[in-house]
Amino acid sequence: MIVSMNLAPQIASAHAPGGFGVQCGFTHMSMDDPIVYPDQPGVAHMHAFYGNKSTNAYSTRKKLLAAGTTCTDPKDKAAIWAPTAFIKKNGAWRAVEPHRERTYYFRAIRDTIAPVTSLPANLKLIGGNPQAMNRWDNPAVRWFCGEGSPERPFPYDCRPYTKQGEDGIRAIIDLPFCWDGVRLDSSDHFSHVIYSDPNDTTPHVQPKLCPASHPKYIPSTSIRIHFRLQDPCAGVRPCGPSDGGANVRIKLSSGPYWTMHADFWNTWVQTRLETLTDKCIRASKDCHIIGVTTTDI
Repeated sequence: MIVSMNLAPQIASAHAPGGFGVQCGFTHMSMDDPIVYPDQPGVAHMHAFYGNKSTNAYSTRKKLLAAGTTCTDPKDKAAIWAPTAFIKKNGAWRAVEPHRERTYYFRAIRDTIAPVTSLPANLKLIGGNPQAMNRWDNPAVRWFCGEGSPERPFPYDCRPYTKQGEDGIRAIIDLPFCWDGVRLDSSDHFSHVIYSDPNDTTPHVQPKLCPASHPKYIPSTSIRIHFRLQDPCAGVRPCGPSDGGANVRIKLSSGPYWTMHADFWNTWVQTRLETLTDKCIRASKDCHIIGVTTTDI
């Protein structure tokens, strides 16, 4: 995959109030990528798939809508996938068990500046930079341990922040939200929807205006991949949020941890997605995670 990725994200937590989330369990792993390599099974790096149970190299919107889902909203048939993770212990690489993801949908910018454009049916998005050479090349991705823990550009030991048995490290991947208003995909799979400012890598700021080439503000979509792994350093210390990530011992099927990214294919039952967009995002109401009672993100 050839990616031009100097496009920096803006952080969803700084957006205008209003939004909702959906939790989707892990479904399967395969070396398919129906966005980048459609109809070419087995040619991608290994992915963990979430949500739609049928996603594969031959997926179409019609097939995905007809399939089952692991999501807490049964009408969320969206397909989501991310690289699989491995951790090095005792000199050997071991797969990290995929667990679940949560996708949050926020208003991209305040309604006094621009109206919300609904996520169009069949839109395909990729967030993050799979070609990153270091963590600074991938500002769309942060790591944390859930509610109350600091966000960092690297994973760290979650045990001071989570109880035994809880989810461990989580990767946050913010997807772009400036849409050109026409294309549902593009030849590079990035240029039809971009981040608002290609030069601003400062986190936690109010999103900038989208450029004239991409005037439509779709909801800002934030995918959070939850891993059942508390210690990404496999016992090597230091491994805290202030330690710079030098001792991280996980890698991804796409490369080092800083190549984290996620693919999103909007195959929601569109009428349900429109209802939630009106009820939660346009109404500036926090609808929480559909079907889940928790404050843990």
